Amino acid sequence: MPESESKNPIELSILMPVRDEAINIPIALKLINAAVETPHEVLIIYDRPDDNSVPAVVALQSKYPEVRLIHNDLGRGILNALRKGVEAARGEFVFLSCVDE
Repeated sequence: MPESESKNPIELSILMPVRDEAINIPIALKLINAAVETPHEVLIIYDRPDDNSVPAVVALQSKYPEVRLIHNDLGRGILNALRKGVEAARGEFVFLSCVDE
């Protein structure tokens, strides 16, 4: 493989389905940032545009640039949120996580 075609720099995609988790998101991102050393991304997957998680994530994206908001348009619920997250993931590996656990 030529040098210009380097491997995907994101090794791990962490999927976090949310529903009104504005209080828990800063803590979860701080813990992930402290614990995960491999190149990664964090996908915060939400069902509704009015979910209070969305503005909480937007406020933290400058501090955590690896965080992406993903709108689940496949249908409400955790199963569809995870499907949407896997579809959007850029990492070689995927890890499923909860914000409040």
